Amino acid sequence: MIYADAKTYSLTKLFDTDINAKTATYSDGTTSIDIPVTISYGDGNSGKLGRNADHASISVQKSDVPTPQYRDTFTIDGVEWKVFRDRATGLQVVGDESTWKIECQSKERYGQH
Repeated sequence: MIYADAKTYSLTKLFDTDINAKTATYSDGTTSIDIPVTISYGDGNSGKLGRNADHASISVQKSDVPTPQYRDTFTIDGVEWKVFRDRATGLQVVGDESTWKIECQSKERYGQH
């Protein structure tokens, strides 16, 4: 098995909803699609959002979400997560050639319900 094959195989397992991933409805404001995602709740990559359940890091394949934007949404288990943008540093998205890790929040402002 060559590296590219191993990488493709790993991604299929990581985003397999029978093994590790969840199904999310992704919306960019004009269209919505169901895609596999992985999600971790709580403190984000940068640590700036605080440790609370209003924050999540969502990983997706770039083939499913080529260009994530501020306020795009992921609905997972009935909870809507919005792509987060820090006022000082901008969009909180990191990635490689295959995936994005997208910082999201479940409320527009913390403390509001």
